[in-house]
Amino acid sequence: MSTTRQRKTGQTEEHLPPKREGPVTRDVKPPLANMSFSTFIYCLAGVGMLWLALSAYRVAQLKADAGGWFNLAMGKRPDTGEPMKGNPNLGGV
Repeated sequence: MSTTRQRKTGQTEEHLPPKREGPVTRDVKPPLANMSFSTFIYCLAGVGMLWLALSAYRVAQLKADAGGWFNLAMGKRPDTGEPMKGNPNLGGV
């Protein structure tokens, strides 16, 4: 008794899917292809300015909590007995 399966017909074409009519892949545009380079640079500069403004505001808050630029640079703060409002290490305590 044979364990292999025998084909009843010798033609394999009838068991295959039909041939493709079009190409297998299609062309796609890369991201931001419709945007001009100058518009991209202006958007990048705008996001950078927003980040810079937020960072400057945050440093100004830390400076006010620390009692001045020198104390901020040295890591000191005035002895008020209260934790710094802008210190992220205290978790809003």
